[in-house]
Amino acid sequence: MRISKSIISALSVTLLSTSFIGVTNVHASTLSTTPMLGNRYSKQTANYQDLSTSTYYKEVWKTATKAWTKKGFVWTKAKKSKTTLSSYDGGTNNNLAGVAYINHDKQTGHIFWAKVRINRAAFKKYGYTKAQRVNVAEHELGHTLGLAHNKAGSTSVMNPSNRYFGIQKCDVKGMIARYRSSIAFDTVPNTKLNDPANAVTSVYYIKATPKISKLKVTYSSKKHAVTIKGHVKGVKKLLLNYKGKKIANVKTKAGKFVITKRFKGYGTFKLLNGSTVIKSINANKYATKKPVIKKATRTKKGIHYTVIGNKNATTDIYKNGKYLMSITAWDTNQTKFYLNNSKIKNSSKNLTITQKIAGKKTSSVVKLPALHVSAEYNTIY
Repeated sequence: MRISKSIISALSVTLLSTSFIGVTNVHASTLSTTPMLGNRYSKQTANYQDLSTSTYYKEVWKTATKAWTKKGFVWTKAKKSKTTLSSYDGGTNNNLAGVAYINHDKQTGHIFWAKVRINRAAFKKYGYTKAQRVNVAEHELGHTLGLAHNKAGSTSVMNPSNRYFGIQKCDVKGMIARYRSSIAFDTVPNTKLNDPANAVTSVYYIKATPKISKLKVTYSSKKHAVTIKGHVKGVKKLLLNYKGKKIANVKTKAGKFVITKRFKGYGTFKLLNGSTVIKSINANKYATKKPVIKKATRTKKGIHYTVIGNKNATTDIYKNGKYLMSITAWDTNQTKFYLNNSKIKNSSKNLTITQKIAGKKTSSVVKLPALHVSAEYNTIY
């Protein structure tokens, strides 16, 4: 989106900054290159032995290793290998979805052996799909080949509590960076290469993540409160954070929850299971989206406005914070209105609008551009 040059007469036009919809970087919390661990294989390839006894989990590991192979790290199945893959029944220990035990030379990074496991009990408790179990397997394989965690909330297979993402571009960049040099890159001067006496076992795990389903978010303008309800499997108690602070604690009943809470602002709500975030709810879920000023033209008698916003929304117009008028546009997201000079007291300064749709909070305030007579303002999508 960009602002076109104003069409003006002899007088110049002042264009105020406009807030645009859809320019937020959804990957803001993701490192562009997933970080590296100290361990690695000598080359960008490794053998593995699948110890799974079920066809189901053999397919999970086959799909996960193929995914990494397609991205450039070649996994080859072998009858015997010091890297073993399998699943386990964590019983009542369902906090972890997977774990990798990696024994390696603490100075060179050379891997002596690796045991990579995913937790069947956690998958069952929290209702992981087969594709999501593959994502967990890809995550633990990522640790084994030398990748650390990306940021919490990142769009990365190496997200610390990943459930929903396969291998991303940032993960491939991390893998390439780890294997940019041969094993000689990791040798330490005056040290015996890959000496078992230098062995250390590192443990890397991925947190199990419950799934929120049938989520519904509404807002009451009378109570100035948000109501969040939905279903969650395997969780007895949920915490609700707003702008980083805990504001509610609720017990689930038969896998269902309802939370109603008063608040101010347009921040992000987070539902947590203990310290693990399982759902983020941004302002777009409970508040009307900010409208955009598409066009404004001032004549000697007043100003014509065209606003792009929300379908079936009511637009309220203010001057110096005082209410002027309202207009509702039905079955369209485009609102047109006219302000004559008498209504704005011959000044286009300090004019603002908000929009409101049923069941949602009023949008945050948008400033209207200040215009001189015969000036025009345009926003081009």
